[in-house]
Amino acid sequence: MNKDLQELISDIENSFKTIDDNVERVFNYIDRLDENQKMFNDTIYFNMEDTYNLVIQLRAFRDMVEEIL
Repeated sequence: MNKDLQELISDIENSFKTIDDNVERVFNYIDRLDENQKMFNDTIYFNMEDTYNLVIQLRAFRDMVEEIL
């Protein structure tokens, strides 16, 4: 009986260890998702900024061409 109880306790401890490992993995995934979302947002912002700058340059070029014509 004592051996059965020890095995049960060991199984329970292993189950808690597995749960702890899985919770840690979930938190790591959440952290990575947060990092990926931030990188995505930064990329969108920089692309929008680049596009805006390009539009300004194209307008200036258009104005210059209109002056020449």
